[in-house]
Amino acid sequence: MFMYNNGGFATVLWGVEDEVLVNRFGVGCFVLTGFLLVFLGFSLRVNAMSLFDFMKICVFSDVRGVVTLNGEVISGASITREAKVVFNGKEYVDTATTDKNGEFSFPVLNASSVNTVLPSAKLVNQNISISYEGKTYTAWQMVKQNYQYGGELNSYTGSKLPADATPLDIVCELSNDDKVRKAGNHRYTVLTGICRWQGELEPSVDVEK
Repeated sequence: MFMYNNGGFATVLWGVEDEVLVNRFGVGCFVLTGFLLVFLGFSLRVNAMSLFDFMKICVFSDVRGVVTLNGEVISGASITREAKVVFNGKEYVDTATTDKNGEFSFPVLNASSVNTVLPSAKLVNQNISISYEGKTYTAWQMVKQNYQYGGELNSYTGSKLPADATPLDIVCELSNDDKVRKAGNHRYTVLTGICRWQGELEPSVDVEK
């Protein structure tokens, strides 16, 4: 690049080398901009995933159970699991049918809620019902008072379920009464329904692993 005086006006002339420098500068800016956009997108994705994990709540832990009548397993019984998050009113429903061994299962049910960071109560209305031969039984009914996995029967601190925690493995004898009793090791939480969790069962009764 060089300049000369043209009647009092400064004129700038560009040479070939200057054009090469400009082109290289433009390419460098383009590459840098692309890198920054990729980095920004990755950061936003990571932050969004972290936020989702932070807002994650356990609406209903995974359930395994067996249905019996007078000690005999019942196949073909219809099982309905329902849950309602009190904070936002969201409702969840899924169904299952007992197999030839009278067994059924439900996977863990997770969701997300801003209530994880708010001082309001963490409440989930839970219900499991059994329909068999035209009759409906209340199998499991409680107000879960936390958003923790395994929190139905276990009161614990921290984010990890203790190794000695009570699983949600239940035996549902249709002739049982649906009496109200304490839920696991919780001090105040109670539940009702015909199903019995492991701590309530005789040692000889078990949900097959």
